[in-house]
Amino acid sequence: MSLVKSTPISPIKSDFRSRFENEFKRGQRAFLLDYSGSMEYVESKGRTRLQHLISIMDKFPNERKFIFSGDCKEVHSLPTTAIGSTDLAEGFEEVKRCGISHVVLITDGEPDDEESAEQAAKGLKIDAFFVGSQDNVRAKEFLRRLCDNSGGSFDSTNISNVQQIESGIRGLLA
Repeated sequence: MSLVKSTPISPIKSDFRSRFENEFKRGQRAFLLDYSGSMEYVESKGRTRLQHLISIMDKFPNERKFIFSGDCKEVHSLPTTAIGSTDLAEGFEEVKRCGISHVVLITDGEPDDEESAEQAAKGLKIDAFFVGSQDNVRAKEFLRRLCDNSGGSFDSTNISNVQQIESGIRGLLA
C-alpha cells in the first residue's frame, strides 16, 4: 500500500480575502436617505438640501441606497424631488427586510414617531449624519441616542459641508 503525500492547500491571499470581506460587508450595508419634504429647503448658494445630498451620493456609486419619506424603497438613481413625511421606522424595517445590518443614515429632522423608529432600529448598526438646522436639539439628541444604542456614530453638520460629509462617510465605509 502506498501513501500519497498530499500537498497542503495554500491559504487564500490576504488581499483577496480582505477584498472578499469588504464585498460581503458592502452587501450588508446601505445608505438610508431622508427624502421628506423638508429636504427641499434651500440651504446655501441657491441649492436645496436634496441637491447637496445627491451630489454627495454621486461619490458613492457602488453602495446600495434606500430613500424614505412616507415609505421606503431601494433606488439605483436618486430622484430629484422629495416629498412626504419622515417615516424612519419604515426605513429601518425595509432595509432589514432586504438583509441590511448597517445603515449610514442622512437626515435633516425628527422622525414621525421616535418610539416606533427606536423599535424598528433594533438589530441595525446605525451611523447618522444630521444635516438639518443645527438649532434642532431634539433631533440631534434622538439621533445620537439611536447611534449610541446601535454601536454606531453620530455627526451633525450643515449639508453644504459636502467635503466634510464625504470624508466622514469614507471613514465609515473603509
